Amino acid sequence: MKPLVQLDTKKLAQRLDRVRLAMEVLKRRKSYVKAGVLASKDARASGEVGNVELAVIHNYGASTVPARPFILPPFLKNKKKYRAILTAAFKQSLAQGRPDDFDRALGLVGMSMQADIRNYVTQGANLATNAPSTIKAKGSSRPLVDTGNLLQSISYEVVS
Repeated sequence: MKPLVQLDTKKLAQRLDRVRLAMEVLKRRKSYVKAGVLASKDARASGEVGNVELAVIHNYGASTVPARPFILPPFLKNKKKYRAILTAAFKQSLAQGRPDDFDRALGLVGMSMQADIRNYVTQGANLATNAPSTIKAKGSSRPLVDTGNLLQSISYEVVS
C-alpha cells in the first residue's frame, strides 16, 4: 500500500528557509530613512546655538529671520524617485530572499536625500535673500551658508 503522505524533508527545509527569509524581508518594511539636520550632528564650534535649532530658525523663520524652507522642498521634488527605488528594492529583496538588500536601498535613498538637500541649499533655489546687514557681516549674499557647519550637518540615518 502506498503511503498517504510523503515528505521530502530536504524540499520542506528549503521551503521553510524561503518562508523565513520572506518574513525577515517583511519585517524590514518597518525600517525607514530620515534625512535633514539630525540631533547626532547638532554640535557647532561656537557652542551657542546648535545646528538643529539653527535649522529650525532658518526653515520656519523668526522675528528677524525670514523663513527659508530647505528640507521639505527638495524632498517633495524627489519623493517619486525615492519611492521608486525603495519599491523596486523591496520587491527584489522579497523575490530573492535577501533582507539586507532593502537596508542597503534605504542607505542609498538616504545618501540621495542628503545630497538633494545640500544641493538645494548651495544652489539657493527660492530662498529669501540675506539682509544687507547680514551680507556685510558675513561677506556673502548666499543664504544658509556662512561657515558651512549647517550645510555639513545635513545627514541621514537608517532606522531599523
